[in-house]
Amino acid sequence: MTIILQTERRHWTTRLLYVAMYLVVIAGALTMLYPCLIMISGSVKCRQDFDQFEVIPSFLTDEKLLFRKFEASRYRNPPRFGSTTKLPVDSKALIAFPEPYHEPIGADIAAFIARRDFPVGFLTIGEEFGSGEVLWSLRQWRAFLYDRFEGDLKALNDEMGVGAGRWETGEIPEVPFFQRDSVRGPSAFEALYYDEFRPTVPVRHFHPVHAEGLFFRRIRNEYGRDIRNFNRKYGTTFSDFAQVPLPRTYPAGAAWAPEWEQQVRREIHLIFLRIRPEGTGAYRDFIASRHGSIDACNQAYGTDAASFQEIPVPQKQPGTLPGQQDWRQFIEEGECLEAVEIDSFEFRYRDYLKQKYGALEALNAAHGTAYRSFETVPLNAIHYDAWILRQHRGAIIREFLVRNYLQVINYLVLHGRSFWVTFLYCGLTVLGHLIVNPLAAYALSRYKLRFAHWVLLFCLLTMAFPGEVGMIPRFLLIRELGMLNTIWALVLPGLADGFAIFILKGFFDGLPRDLYEAGLIEGSSERWLFWNVTLS
Repeated sequence: MTIILQTERRHWTTRLLYVAMYLVVIAGALTMLYPCLIMISGSVKCRQDFDQFEVIPSFLTDEKLLFRKFEASRYRNPPRFGSTTKLPVDSKALIAFPEPYHEPIGADIAAFIARRDFPVGFLTIGEEFGSGEVLWSLRQWRAFLYDRFEGDLKALNDEMGVGAGRWETGEIPEVPFFQRDSVRGPSAFEALYYDEFRPTVPVRHFHPVHAEGLFFRRIRNEYGRDIRNFNRKYGTTFSDFAQVPLPRTYPAGAAWAPEWEQQVRREIHLIFLRIRPEGTGAYRDFIASRHGSIDACNQAYGTDAASFQEIPVPQKQPGTLPGQQDWRQFIEEGECLEAVEIDSFEFRYRDYLKQKYGALEALNAAHGTAYRSFETVPLNAIHYDAWILRQHRGAIIREFLVRNYLQVINYLVLHGRSFWVTFLYCGLTVLGHLIVNPLAAYALSRYKLRFAHWVLLFCLLTMAFPGEVGMIPRFLLIRELGMLNTIWALVLPGLADGFAIFILKGFFDGLPRDLYEAGLIEGSSERWLFWNVTLS
């Protein structure tokens, strides 16, 4: 019997009641939908914005937040970010979009990097490591290895001489050239990375490693992150550590020249140094003092020079002994200050700008700046990162939207048989419930058994006890049946659900008995009645 009569349905008060009822239902639906949307929104976030509870992730519309997320993924940690951008940032939460932003600066750096004519170590790959996160570069490297060895982990270990236990444990063998003693080894695994994989990575995923940034990070940490300590020691008036220059050659006469010497002799990686043509004499004198006689030198180098003046002077550190060790000793202990110069990314970038623009006025007009000379042009890496964000915004947002899901899916697929076991368990459980519970309820409803109420009481009594009470008896029963560590130990204990049987029996009892009687008169079987009458 309906609550509202047919004659009342067209009245305005009834329609108003309908509207109110629908609004209440819609409001109830929204209260359930809102937490779901919050959960979905949170699934595409990271450490930079996980504490923001919103239906639509802010990074989709907030460029500043998107830039902070991008930089946090691009650089492993704040020190790496600081040594690249020369910004005093000690937390990823403090990373900000450059204001004002100069697009030509970023475009020039991008064009220079796109040439890729640098020694190994001038550029390092970003997004290669994250705490608890599998970032883009690491994901691509693992996919490259999987395709390269056609999914055969044993072939990877045998050919490359590594001991990888799983595909998802492979890390990028990027050599950290911002550390002085880091060297690229002769292993086949590193050769595979540098010779085959690295050239396939788009240039926007690399960022420069440069001497000025490393110098900035060292002196900032060494002087307690307070420029006044530096000024007090050398009598200078710098307002920020980023203003302390690191010239290409030794700054004779400058008060802070000892810092340049310390950086060259002890801190900077040797790939960023080279011997000037004016320094060949000093280098040969050092070799003479180190080896004593030309015969000893020839024996060590395998040469037949008549005097030390015929000894070749390598501009860069040789890759083999004994020249490698002699070259390093010359930098650390010899009279090298006037003989050596810094050959780093930022100096080559300045040479590139000078060749491109010719005159300083043209450079200032293009960049919207007021540089005093080409040698004082800063490497504004933060503008390069902002340029990447503006140029590849769609791809960057898409990466943040799918990264967490790809990490979970890859883990499930590659980490043992967890995905297959979960699929099998869910499938068998659903199938078992759909078969056992309706059949049991049909038997209790269709046939008037004298003990049917006792069966229902038994089914409902199981709901009165918490699941923990039955854990030990269930374990003992499974052990006696020999089903430990099998899929059946998960499926069979929950195959029959007392509450589901009770609900289904109540529904089946409400079906007219005439339908079954008519079917029996027509000669239908119980299977046909169960499928076409009870379940239809």
